[in-house]
Amino acid sequence: MLKQWPQAVSADEGDLRVVHDMANAGATSWGRPLPWPDYLWLDLQMDQPAIVSAAEARETHNFLDPTGNGMHAGFSALKKSLDKSVLPPAGSFHVTNQVICMLELKVIRGDLLPKLGRYKPVISWRDFVRLKLDQWFGKKLEDVGAQIAGGKRLLPFHDARGVAVIVNERSSNLPSGIVTAYLTRAIKHVSNVDAVLYLSDTDVSEKNASLIVKNFDDPWLHRFAVQQMMMINGFDWSGEAPVPRSGVTPEIVARIEMDDRGRAMYRSWATGWRVVGDPTPMPKPAMTVSFVRREDFKSGLPRTEVDPSLVDCTFRWDRDGKNLRVETPSN
Repeated sequence: MLKQWPQAVSADEGDLRVVHDMANAGATSWGRPLPWPDYLWLDLQMDQPAIVSAAEARETHNFLDPTGNGMHAGFSALKKSLDKSVLPPAGSFHVTNQVICMLELKVIRGDLLPKLGRYKPVISWRDFVRLKLDQWFGKKLEDVGAQIAGGKRLLPFHDARGVAVIVNERSSNLPSGIVTAYLTRAIKHVSNVDAVLYLSDTDVSEKNASLIVKNFDDPWLHRFAVQQMMMINGFDWSGEAPVPRSGVTPEIVARIEMDDRGRAMYRSWATGWRVVGDPTPMPKPAMTVSFVRREDFKSGLPRTEVDPSLVDCTFRWDRDGKNLRVETPSN
């Protein structure tokens, strides 16, 4: 779905891939690969949606102990229901150059219910369910937070909201209400993740989507909430794969321009190294990012190799093993 929607710009295409490879080549020389989000989400030229009027209600979901001997595991969350009435009227909408979100995709490919069915009353059912949800979803959220942080570090979109897109492909019988209630609490403890779009197959002909947000009053998340509904409603879900109702949609890629200093900083990843306690702001390489159709794309970055003089170095311990020295060809 995301690959076929023009607002979702793949971070592995165009100059975004070049920039990431450039920075990652320098970082891996120091044994430190850089995380990276999957997609950038471009805003639409449209009025601010009036979501504040949506009704709020607290929902509680109980997950019964399969042994029948213990107390149920309860999960509750505040839910704000959105329906198609919040969508803008029919018309044309222009995709802008404004990146409002970074998206990281995670897929649940295993059937989780049988694992819950193997519960033994060594610990309480409530603690067991939370432990499993932490393993299945909590760790994925932490990974998403790292991916989004890497994107904000590498790209000039520091205000973009981080969104985890979790697709449950194999465990559709896992109650969505319990998962979304868990995620509502879990994202409060994860940095750089402002929302979770949870997609679960409930039937071969429709898609069940839930958006969990940290802040109901965030105007950018309001926009994303409406625009992701537009995307989901823009596909036909009756087949094995989603098909855009409007036919083939344009593919958007990023074109990036940087000066020589910026490219050198990325190749060496010099922005990540500084004197301990240095109060000066961390240097940021200047870049210009524009978004164009695939057929109009022409890279703004020369495909240069990593500069050996910047990253070729050797770490060596003294004979007594107390001091670590860094040797470069210039030493």
